[in-house]
Amino acid sequence: LFGTLLSVRPILSIRDGEIYPLERVRTKRKAIKRLASLVLEGDPFSKLCLMFNTNREDISELEDTIAGSLRENQLIISRIGPVIGTHCGPGLIGVAARRSVKSPIPRSC
Repeated sequence: LFGTLLSVRPILSIRDGEIYPLERVRTKRKAIKRLASLVLEGDPFSKLCLMFNTNREDISELEDTIAGSLRENQLIISRIGPVIGTHCGPGLIGVAARRSVKSPIPRSC
């Protein structure tokens, strides 16, 4: 109730299959800006997925902010499924990234 009154938006992280609170930000606009900065700090990655559950427009500001730093075909836009969407409610946005990893050991023929 108080989180709704104060317009608190939690930013969550998934590590080793478990959800952890990363931080809390007031207002949706500040949360989107913080997500964008987290994405840009986490670069480089081979693929980046922006997800929404209700309205595609929910991620447009985030997409516009990070689009300049992405290569062609690096961004995936996806809708969050009904199971997660039901638990989190309308307006949920998410970011998933696959890091670019170079193999430390070259393959020999």
